[in-house]
Amino acid sequence: DGGGGGLLLYKCLSAPLVALKMNEAGVIVGSFEVLPHVISGELLGSNAHGTKQHDSISAPYLHFQELGSRRDLHTNTFTHRFACVGKSTRTNQPKLLLVEISEESVNVAELPWPGEGSSSNGGTMEGLVCLSGPVLKRKRGELNTNTNTNTLYVLLHQLTYEKF
Repeated sequence: DGGGGGLLLYKCLSAPLVALKMNEAGVIVGSFEVLPHVISGELLGSNAHGTKQHDSISAPYLHFQELGSRRDLHTNTFTHRFACVGKSTRTNQPKLLLVEISEESVNVAELPWPGEGSSSNGGTMEGLVCLSGPVLKRKRGELNTNTNTNTLYVLLHQLTYEKF
Protein backbone atom coordinates (compact mmCIF):
# COMPACT_ATOMS: atom_id res chain seq x y z
CA ASP A 1 0.00 0.00 0.00
CA GLY A 2 3.06 2.29 0.17
CA GLY A 3 2.24 3.41 3.73
CA GLY A 4 4.20 0.70 5.51
CA GLY A 5 1.63 0.23 8.26
CA GLY A 6 -1.46 -1.84 8.39
CA LEU A 7 -0.35 -4.65 10.72
CA LEU A 8 -1.89 -5.42 14.09
CA LEU A 9 -0.40 -8.23 16.21
CA TYR A 10 -2.87 -10.49 18.01
CA LYS A 11 -1.96 -13.14 20.60
CA CYS A 12 -4.12 -15.61 22.53
CA LEU A 13 -2.58 -17.56 25.43
CA SER A 14 -2.39 -20.96 23.75
CA ALA A 15 -2.32 -20.01 20.07
CA PRO A 16 0.21 -18.57 17.63
CA LEU A 17 1.01 -14.85 17.41
CA VAL A 18 -0.96 -13.63 14.38
CA ALA A 19 -0.58 -10.47 12.29
CA LEU A 20 -3.82 -8.96 11.03
CA LYS A 21 -3.50 -6.99 7.79
CA MET A 22 -5.61 -3.85 7.78
CA ASN A 23 -6.48 -1.49 4.96
CA GLU A 24 -6.49 2.33 5.24
CA ALA A 25 -10.06 2.28 6.58
CA GLY A 26 -9.01 -0.05 9.44
CA VAL A 27 -10.81 -3.10 8.04
CA ILE A 28 -9.07 -6.48 8.42
CA VAL A 29 -8.26 -7.78 4.95
CA GLY A 30 -6.11 -10.80 5.82
CA SER A 31 -3.95 -12.48 8.41
CA PHE A 32 -0.87 -14.68 8.78
CA GLU A 33 1.04 -16.47 11.54
CA VAL A 34 4.06 -14.58 12.87
CA LEU A 35 5.22 -16.86 15.70
CA PRO A 36 3.99 -20.35 16.57
CA HIS A 37 3.10 -21.15 20.17
CA VAL A 38 6.48 -22.97 20.45
CA ILE A 39 9.52 -22.09 18.30
CA SER A 40 11.73 -25.16 17.93
CA GLY A 41 15.44 -24.92 18.68
CA GLU A 42 16.12 -26.32 15.19
CA LEU A 43 14.36 -23.32 13.64
CA LEU A 44 16.58 -20.94 15.64
CA GLY A 45 19.77 -22.78 14.60
CA SER A 46 22.97 -22.88 16.65
CA ASN A 47 24.16 -20.23 19.08
CA ALA A 48 26.53 -17.37 18.18
CA HIS A 49 29.56 -19.62 18.72
CA GLY A 50 28.03 -22.45 16.66
CA THR A 51 28.62 -24.82 19.57
CA LYS A 52 25.11 -25.85 20.63
CA GLN A 53 21.53 -25.81 19.52
CA HIS A 54 19.20 -23.15 20.94
CA ASP A 55 16.50 -24.17 23.39
CA SER A 56 12.95 -24.17 22.07
CA ILE A 57 11.12 -20.97 23.03
CA SER A 58 7.46 -20.80 23.93
CA ALA A 59 4.71 -18.29 24.47
CA PRO A 60 3.44 -16.29 26.14
CA TYR A 61 5.40 -13.66 24.22
CA LEU A 62 5.70 -10.49 26.27
CA HIS A 63 7.37 -7.06 26.38
CA PHE A 64 6.92 -6.18 22.69
CA GLN A 65 9.11 -3.33 21.43
CA GLU A 66 8.78 -2.02 17.89
CA LEU A 67 12.22 -1.55 16.32
CA GLY A 68 11.16 0.25 13.16
CA SER A 69 10.30 -0.42 9.54
CA ARG A 70 12.28 -0.31 6.32
CA ARG A 71 11.04 0.09 2.76
CA ASP A 72 12.84 -1.60 -0.13
CA LEU A 73 12.94 1.06 -2.84
CA HIS A 74 13.19 -1.53 -5.63
CA THR A 75 10.14 -3.61 -4.68
CA ASN A 76 8.25 -0.99 -2.61
CA THR A 77 7.78 -3.61 0.14
CA PHE A 78 8.20 -3.06 3.87
CA THR A 79 10.03 -5.03 6.53
CA HIS A 80 8.85 -4.45 10.10
CA ARG A 81 11.04 -5.35 13.10
CA PHE A 82 10.16 -5.92 16.73
CA ALA A 83 11.66 -7.56 19.79
CA CYS A 84 9.78 -9.61 22.36
CA VAL A 85 10.48 -12.08 25.13
CA GLY A 86 9.47 -15.75 25.26
CA LYS A 87 10.52 -18.54 27.64
CA SER A 88 12.94 -21.41 27.23
CA THR A 89 11.03 -24.70 27.29
CA ARG A 90 14.02 -26.33 29.02
CA THR A 91 14.89 -23.79 31.75
CA ASN A 92 11.81 -21.52 31.84
CA GLN A 93 14.23 -18.56 31.64
CA PRO A 94 13.30 -15.51 29.51
CA LYS A 95 14.66 -15.45 25.95
CA LEU A 96 14.88 -12.34 23.78
CA LEU A 97 13.65 -12.65 20.18
CA LEU A 98 14.21 -10.42 17.16
CA VAL A 99 11.40 -10.78 14.60
CA GLU A 100 11.36 -9.36 11.04
CA ILE A 101 8.09 -9.43 9.11
CA SER A 102 7.76 -8.73 5.39
CA GLU A 103 5.10 -9.57 2.83
CA GLU A 104 7.18 -12.58 1.76
CA SER A 105 8.53 -14.00 5.01
CA VAL A 106 8.92 -13.98 8.78
CA ASN A 107 12.45 -14.30 10.20
CA VAL A 108 13.15 -15.03 13.88
CA ALA A 109 16.43 -14.97 15.79
CA GLU A 110 17.29 -15.33 19.46
CA LEU A 111 19.36 -12.42 20.73
CA PRO A 112 21.85 -13.13 23.49
CA TRP A 113 21.95 -10.90 26.57
CA PRO A 114 25.35 -9.90 27.95
CA GLY A 115 25.91 -12.03 31.06
CA GLU A 116 22.85 -14.14 30.22
CA GLY A 117 22.13 -16.70 32.91
CA SER A 118 24.62 -15.14 35.34
CA SER A 119 22.11 -13.78 37.85
CA SER A 120 22.99 -15.42 41.16
CA ASN A 121 20.36 -13.58 43.19
CA GLY A 122 17.28 -15.06 41.55
CA GLY A 123 16.57 -11.93 39.47
CA THR A 124 13.65 -11.72 37.10
CA MET A 125 13.14 -10.11 33.71
CA GLU A 126 10.65 -7.27 34.13
CA GLY A 127 10.58 -5.65 30.70
CA LEU A 128 12.36 -4.04 27.75
CA VAL A 129 13.06 -0.44 26.86
CA CYS A 130 13.85 0.58 23.30
CA LEU A 131 15.35 3.90 22.24
CA SER A 132 16.08 4.69 18.61
CA GLY A 133 17.00 7.58 16.38
CA PRO A 134 18.69 8.49 13.10
CA VAL A 135 22.45 8.31 12.74
CA LEU A 136 23.48 11.74 11.47
CA LYS A 137 26.45 11.76 9.12
CA ARG A 138 28.78 14.75 8.97
CA LYS A 139 32.35 15.66 8.16
CA ARG A 140 34.69 16.40 11.04
CA GLY A 141 34.28 19.98 12.27
CA GLU A 142 31.13 20.68 10.20
CA LEU A 143 27.54 20.92 11.27
CA ASN A 144 25.32 18.22 9.86
CA THR A 145 23.44 19.37 6.78
CA ASN A 146 22.23 15.96 5.57
CA THR A 147 19.36 14.79 7.76
CA ASN A 148 18.14 12.41 5.04
CA THR A 149 19.80 9.29 6.34
CA ASN A 150 18.79 5.64 6.02
CA THR A 151 20.72 4.58 9.11
CA LEU A 152 19.00 4.11 12.46
CA TYR A 153 20.52 3.16 15.80
CA VAL A 154 18.53 1.05 18.24
CA LEU A 155 19.33 0.61 21.93
CA LEU A 156 17.45 -2.24 23.55
CA HIS A 157 17.77 -2.49 27.33
CA GLN A 158 16.57 -5.23 29.68
CA LEU A 159 14.84 -4.21 32.89
CA THR A 160 15.46 -6.68 35.71
CA TYR A 161 14.63 -7.11 39.34
CA GLU A 162 17.32 -8.58 41.59
CA LYS A 163 16.66 -10.11 45.00
CA PHE A 164 19.24 -9.09 47.60
